[in-house]
Amino acid sequence: MKKIIAVLSLLLLYIPLIVHAETSDREYIVTFIEDIDWNALHTAKVEVLDSYEVISAVSVKASESEAAVLNDSPRVSTIQESKTYEIRDQQISKSFPMLNITPDIQTVYRGTGVKIGILDTGVDLKHPDLKVNGGICVLEESCTRGYQDDNGHGTHVAGVIGALDNEIGVVGVVPDAGLYAIKAMDSTGTGTTATILAGVEWAIENKMDILNMSVTTDQDDPALKQMIDRAYNEGMLIVGAAGNNGTKSGDGDTVLYPARYSSVIAVGAVNDNQVRVASSATGNSLEFVAPGYNIYSTVPLAGDSFDGIRDGYTYMTGTSMAAPYITGIIAAYKEQFPSSTPQQIRDILGSNVKDLGAAGRDPLYGKGLAQAAMLPVPEGNAVQAKVDNGKVTFTINKSEEVEYVEIVSSKGEKSVIEDNIKIEYVLAGTHKYYFKYHFKDGRTYSVPVSVEVKKPIFTDLSSTQWFSPHMVYLNYHGILKGYKDGGVHPYESITRGEALALVGRAIGLDGEQRSSYFKDVESSYFASGYIQSAFDQTIIKGFSDQTFRPGQNVTRAEMAILIAKAFNLKSNKEVVFSDVGKSISGYSEIAALIDSSITRGFSDGTFRPYQPITRSEFAVFLARAKNADFK
Repeated sequence: MKKIIAVLSLLLLYIPLIVHAETSDREYIVTFIEDIDWNALHTAKVEVLDSYEVISAVSVKASESEAAVLNDSPRVSTIQESKTYEIRDQQISKSFPMLNITPDIQTVYRGTGVKIGILDTGVDLKHPDLKVNGGICVLEESCTRGYQDDNGHGTHVAGVIGALDNEIGVVGVVPDAGLYAIKAMDSTGTGTTATILAGVEWAIENKMDILNMSVTTDQDDPALKQMIDRAYNEGMLIVGAAGNNGTKSGDGDTVLYPARYSSVIAVGAVNDNQVRVASSATGNSLEFVAPGYNIYSTVPLAGDSFDGIRDGYTYMTGTSMAAPYITGIIAAYKEQFPSSTPQQIRDILGSNVKDLGAAGRDPLYGKGLAQAAMLPVPEGNAVQAKVDNGKVTFTINKSEEVEYVEIVSSKGEKSVIEDNIKIEYVLAGTHKYYFKYHFKDGRTYSVPVSVEVKKPIFTDLSSTQWFSPHMVYLNYHGILKGYKDGGVHPYESITRGEALALVGRAIGLDGEQRSSYFKDVESSYFASGYIQSAFDQTIIKGFSDQTFRPGQNVTRAEMAILIAKAFNLKSNKEVVFSDVGKSISGYSEIAALIDSSITRGFSDGTFRPYQPITRSEFAVFLARAKNADFK
């Protein structure tokens, strides 16, 4: 007797669509011994959701008793209850608070436009948490796999610097930086003077802003020093791991090369308690320290056996892990001050440290624990906020040295503010905004602004929904009103009567309830006045039987007709949607909405004219027709 397989909850690195049944039925996966037995499915009276011909299987919705009937069919191989999959939540590094990498800083300074070379064992090109912009393999032996990492060290370093902010795994210090893999070390983590020279030379030729070198040797290498000095003099910042050969007591000058050279920023490692890791190198050339103990980051997916969990992530310890934190912080400063020289960036970094150990610079901690910082904007530049329920008006003051100002979302998305006023429509709650001032000399400064909004409050609307600002805008202007249950029902289809009420309020029609031309619209109907006013102005005609059918759902084509006529939108251009021919009712009005930037259709090139439109979708189109800022 076959058994129904129990539900398991697994964590994987992707986001599935999870359907929650509204009845006691459950979703099952049914596999068949040979072909799909459609007669057995019909006999069991189950609802087939999808089929998978390749493996002779279907997904069905069924009760336990129906599943049991199906399970007894001789042609059924297995029945399993559909499993639930979830994403692994993205982890924020435990080291970020130590380094003062706050949400404010990382929201605005994400390494945009900064090129970072990672001279190491390569980077895993298939890791879902990393984006590699380019690179090179400079090994003397074969580079058959290009700059693909076959060791793990380089990928771990890359993750600390710039793992993507994509809701999985980890996030790097600067997730938007351009990462370039320079494979100068082989699968054993070994390179030569020749390979390192070639790697640094490539970084110079390809104009890297920063070069991370989590590689060490205990011998002076004059040729390498000359090449690194050349890179530094041409404007490149070079970050090097100080080495893991320190003594427990911290005695002696043990900083290794190339970190020991003055043109390289030598980085030591501290633990979670901000105490030097016992193996971290010490000496007068040590410049900064950063977290380097049990650092969780990316490793190659293929052959991931570092910690017994094949997931592409693991913990590593050492100054090699500390150096990329400094590289990331420098990238954030470089983004803020792109024209600064390497020495100026080092000075900024040196003026923002947490002093550890003996006062001032010392051989154990250098200048101290590096700190990210958002430097205050120069005088004459500020942002004031005025809150009026769901409408927030920002006044942006800027000096003559400012070229333009951007508003930056919490995910780093940016848009330029065209004038000195910016208006946002939001629900009740605390909202954070970031204004990024771009100076004519290339400097940027960020101004974070928090606002507290008291209303509106809708039980079924949140700020994370993309259409929320449009619905709040319409509500603020008295166009969209909520229901008695406190919601706005954004996913419900909108009726013809509701649509007329919204449009009528938007264009200022007379909404006083009264008798109308249509025999199915009584004077007591809430939208009777708007319907009659729209009829009087020939915005609507109704049906040939003198009905309006106010309770009937509005289609997308009807929406286009209504909005185009209400706002007098016209166009002579042809419609480009594959499912909208010239013979379709609403063809010219759909063209008008396209020409007015009110609609772009769906990504598959369709408009879906006969599909009912939801309240939220209608609100978006109406807000765009009413206010160009929403286009």
